[in-house]
Amino acid sequence: DGGGKKKWVLPAALGAGLVALLAGGYVFAVVLPNQPQTVFNKSLVQSGQAADKLVDYSKNYKSAKSSLMDGTLTVKAGGMDVDATLKGEASAKDAQLTLDATLAGKKVTADFRMLSNTASTAPDLYIKVAGIKQYAPSTPTSPLVTLDGQWIGIDHTLLESYQKQMAASTGTSATASLQAVPTTEQANDAVAKVQKVNKEYLFTTDKSKAVVTYKSFVGKETKNARTVNHYKAGYNKTNLSAYVDAVGKALDTSSLNDWSKKQQNGKNLSELLNIDKLKSSINKNKGDETFDVFVDTKTKLMQSVTFTGKESSGKGTLTFAQNYTGGDSYPFELALDSAESKVTLGLTTNTKTNAMQLKMNGVMSSSGSDTNIDMLMNITPSDKEVAITVPTGAKPLTDVMKQLGVNPDTVLGASTSQPSASVKM
Repeated sequence: DGGGKKKWVLPAALGAGLVALLAGGYVFAVVLPNQPQTVFNKSLVQSGQAADKLVDYSKNYKSAKSSLMDGTLTVKAGGMDVDATLKGEASAKDAQLTLDATLAGKKVTADFRMLSNTASTAPDLYIKVAGIKQYAPSTPTSPLVTLDGQWIGIDHTLLESYQKQMAASTGTSATASLQAVPTTEQANDAVAKVQKVNKEYLFTTDKSKAVVTYKSFVGKETKNARTVNHYKAGYNKTNLSAYVDAVGKALDTSSLNDWSKKQQNGKNLSELLNIDKLKSSINKNKGDETFDVFVDTKTKLMQSVTFTGKESSGKGTLTFAQNYTGGDSYPFELALDSAESKVTLGLTTNTKTNAMQLKMNGVMSSSGSDTNIDMLMNITPSDKEVAITVPTGAKPLTDVMKQLGVNPDTVLGASTSQPSASVKM
């Protein structure tokens, strides 16, 4: 009856409200966050947050006393194979490395030492190659025979003289040219300031500043054994120009710029990077270019970005990738794929152990011949002090050049000189 029907009105209404509430919660918690464009936008923000963590890691990183290096290299080109191993250790100022290589079935060993000194910002260098006499003519007086296993020294005074000439020819400070590497603090300051700009323009969904724009969802794919969303993206030309300008200003206000100005005759980093020219080039573009973005569906981070060249340039691709899946290891890759070469460079940093791994592999073609390269290098921090000694009996580089029939003054400049009897620390 009517009364019976009325009894079910409230429970039905409550039930409908509960279903609507659950459905709404599902939409906001599951459906919307996993909608292609939502995932794309979220990946921009979260990728910026991930980059923040790496910047903080760099700022808080405490340098170890030394680093241990262990690597391998394989090169195959034109029927000639090269297999090599590299081992060594290095501190901020001193280093020693040993390269064992097999070339065309013959073994060659090269040793390198670098020692700092209090008399100069330039180091003393020592090089020794053993096994080169296998490639020498049969005459016992051949330089390759007499120099086999001989330490060759490059005194810091020779480096100073050469660097002063280079500084004079480029118009830079001779003293600054000897300090060719910025400090960690200077580099970190520049990275932190640029990252702030990146979050404002790259890792954002604010349309008034966002450089990257969503175009379309291509579909789900598998890359590096992970499920990813494939998108077509574009860029806002006005915001890109503003971003490039902001990067230039950020670099110019960093302490890295102070170092750069000393090296480059007072020029700011923005000038060296031709920021104004880059902005002009951006403004001349149509702004309708697109590129491919791949977002990991689990981490919601950008896994890779691929730029494809125009038909006139062979439609080669350039890919930046970071296949982070969790944990302490952060892998980064740069891959170039063109008609002439297919090369991948990789760097993985472990933020817990501070260890780094460098990788390079690829194929480069020239005149119908392929060159295959495969390189791996592990760099591990160590609390061990680097103890490097000056090799005895080292022959000065200028003497070696004369022995080879080369005039040192012609190659290194008339003002270069080096003790002829020995190389002293």
